[in-house]
Formats: sequence, C-alpha cells, structure tokens
Amino acid sequence: MNRYFFHKTSVSLLSIIEYFVYYSVTVFFYVGISPTLCNA
Repeated sequence: MNRYFFHKTSVSLLSIIEYFVYYSVTVFFYVGISPTLCNA
C-alpha cells in the first residue's frame, strides 16, 4: 500500500515537472521567436 502510494505520488510529481518544463520551453520559444517574426 505504501509503495503504491509512493509510486502514485512520484508519477504525479513527474507529470507536474514535465508539464512545467513543457510550458516554460513553449514560453521561451514564443518569446524568443516573436521579435524575429516582428523584425522580419
């Protein structure tokens, strides 16, 4: 039971980290590419 709970918690934590990384990369890409598109 304890192991299952830990596994569930770690998976949710991993998905939160994965989502945060994906979001930050998307924002960074958008911020980095916007001036290039505007200047072009």
